Amino acid sequence: MRESEVTTMMQARTGIFSVKQAAELLGVESLAVQRLIGLGLLADNRNAKESVVFAADLERYIGQGSPSLSDMPAIRNGWFRGDEWFVERPSFIQQMKNASEGIADVRNTGLISAYNRNCHAKKIHFGVQPTSEMIKRFRSPVERTAAYAFSGRELPSYTLGQSAIAAELRSVAARLLDRKRNGMAGEGRLKSLYRTREGFLDVTGRAAERIQSSLSIDFSDNRSLDLGRSATIERTIVRSVSLESLSPNLNADIDRAMELAF
Repeated sequence: MRESEVTTMMQARTGIFSVKQAAELLGVESLAVQRLIGLGLLADNRNAKESVVFAADLERYIGQGSPSLSDMPAIRNGWFRGDEWFVERPSFIQQMKNASEGIADVRNTGLISAYNRNCHAKKIHFGVQPTSEMIKRFRSPVERTAAYAFSGRELPSYTLGQSAIAAELRSVAARLLDRKRNGMAGEGRLKSLYRTREGFLDVTGRAAERIQSSLSIDFSDNRSLDLGRSATIERTIVRSVSLESLSPNLNADIDRAMELAF
């Protein structure tokens, strides 16, 4: 019997496995087990050095049918590979703007009131409601690409909005992890992301907060404000459609996007 097998048997008796040993028992890479810990599907237990997996937790997880084990996103160059059904931010913004005909304008009285509140601001911001077409497009099912259809794989059930959120979550998380890893030589983004349950929730939670501004739809134009007595002044007017106004339940959409993204 090989030494590794003897060690595994001994640790099985104590009820504690290393992440690597748990991965061998599940037939996956260690990163996949660390991901299960990050997702909260396996308890985040740690010894002095690293995460460990209790045999009882592993048995319970297997007994539940090993959820999400086969859903590990594809990886390329140390980060997630782009998925065919992801809608990246520039495309999402453009699709929303293409559906924005009839978006509400701002009356001159509203512009003057906003200017008087802060006459030094070069941009004046207003929140506006989305058009019915924007909402309809946001909630529409993701369409198959030709390459994806040819592959014969089943397309996950996600809306365009959830797909855009997932893509942006990954993008923001990658930037946050790059800052977090500064000075941590040799540790990749994914290892840092899934290092602990607490760390995973911190990164994804901050990413979820930031996408609400990065995925807002802004309409900017320059206006001459009539201040009376033939006086005018130039200002940039920004009308913004919030992500929350596009979604029937933003928290549920973010939860679904998290499943797709990580």
